[in-house]
Amino acid sequence: ALAQAEQDARARDAGQTDLFALDNSSTPAAPPLTIAEHPEWQHGDRLRAEKEALGLYLSGHPFEAYRDMAQHITSGSLADVTSIKPPPEAGNGGSFAQPRRNATVAGLIFDIRRRGNRTTLTLDDDTGRIEIQLYAEMVDAVRHLLVKDAVVIASGQLRWDNFLNGWSLSARSLRDIDHVIEEQARRLVLTLEKSDDDAEAMLQLRALKEALEPHLGGACEVAVEYCVGGKTAQLAFGERWRVRASRDLRQALAALPGAAALRLAFSTEH
Repeated sequence: ALAQAEQDARARDAGQTDLFALDNSSTPAAPPLTIAEHPEWQHGDRLRAEKEALGLYLSGHPFEAYRDMAQHITSGSLADVTSIKPPPEAGNGGSFAQPRRNATVAGLIFDIRRRGNRTTLTLDDDTGRIEIQLYAEMVDAVRHLLVKDAVVIASGQLRWDNFLNGWSLSARSLRDIDHVIEEQARRLVLTLEKSDDDAEAMLQLRALKEALEPHLGGACEVAVEYCVGGKTAQLAFGERWRVRASRDLRQALAALPGAAALRLAFSTEH
C-alpha cells in the first residue's frame, strides 16, 4: 500500500499522464489495491515485531504474558526481591559472611556480559532489574538460553553487591520459563463465553477439542469455566484430557473464539 501511494504521488508531482492520451481525462484509473487478510497477531508476535522495527517494545513488555504465572513459581517480582533491606555490613566495607538468602527470580534477558570465567545476565521484568552471576561450569549447560530477550527463571543465592549497591543472584540453575511452567502446572482453567448461536457454540467446542488434542498426555488437569447468559458453571474434564501446559497450548487456547481468561495452578509455589 505504501509503495503504491508513493508511486502515485511521484506520478502526480511529475505531471505524468497516459502515454497515449492527450489529457488526464483519458488516463485509466489505477487498479484497485488488494490487501490480503491476515489473522490478528498474538501479543508476543506484535512485541517482537516492534522490537525488530523500532529497537524497543512499544505496546507492552514481553514478561507481561508470564506475570500472573510467575508469581506462583518465583520469590516475587524483581521489585520485591531487590527491595529487601541490605545487610548491616553493606556499604561499610564489611564482609560477605552474613547468611545468604535463597531466591528464585524470573525475567527477560536484557543484557549479557562476559568477563573471564564469569557471565553476568541482567534480568528485567518491567518492575525492576537484577544481575545474575553464572560461573564457567554452569555456562556450558545453559548456553542455549543465553539469548537477549529470552524469558528465563533463575534460582540461587542473593548477595549484596557493594559495587552495584544492590542485590545480585549467584545462580545454581537457569531454565526456560516455559519449560518450568509446563513441568509444574497441575490445573488449567479456561473461561469460555458461549456464543448465542447454537451452531457457533458447537464450532467453539470443536475448536477447543482440536486445541487440546495435540497436547494430551501431561499431568495438568483441564477445566472450563463456561459462561452462558450471565451464569457460570465450571466443568472439569476427565483424566484422559490431562495436558502438557506448553506455551503452544496456552496460545492456542487464548486465541479460541470466546476465550476470556486462562488460569494455571501449580504443584509448588514460592
